[in-house]
Amino acid sequence: ESLFMDIRAATAGFLFSSTGFRGVHPMLKNGGPMIFKILPVWLLTWLHPLLTLGFLKMGFSPSTKPEVLEVAKIDSNKNDQSMAVHYSAAMVWLTRDEARDILATVNVDRSASVPITVMHGIDDKICPIRVGEDTVKTINAQPLVKIAKAAFQIYEEQPEVVAESISKMALAHFSSSK
Repeated sequence: ESLFMDIRAATAGFLFSSTGFRGVHPMLKNGGPMIFKILPVWLLTWLHPLLTLGFLKMGFSPSTKPEVLEVAKIDSNKNDQSMAVHYSAAMVWLTRDEARDILATVNVDRSASVPITVMHGIDDKICPIRVGEDTVKTINAQPLVKIAKAAFQIYEEQPEVVAESISKMALAHFSSSK
């Protein structure tokens, strides 16, 4: 119980970005993408350049600056595939009910609810915008911040818009809690 008290005391807000709940979209399943479950690491390593190109196509907006894509390509190609397999194996997606339970636990004994911001890139092909819309509806977090000229990698594609959205959430929360 004291752990939950510490979490409640320390939580200043929630930020959901390019994500959703288990079962809402085929990509949102525990254990990550199937490719990391069935292919051996040596084959993933051999396929790495091709996997990177697929990620860049699905995870970035067609409007993304070429220099951002080049950095993402270099960084993605540095990823060790055995790490990717283990990272994916550890992926756990909340159900809608689990998310509601966490929010209810955090909001206990507070005079105001913890602020929530849900941001999603409009061009996201990994986790489509409809998943962000479902997230907003599920946890009653209005409005959905739809980020233009961005896909799955909103922090890299539109860092200023992301920072502004987080700032607005914090300012709104702290000015209303006075």
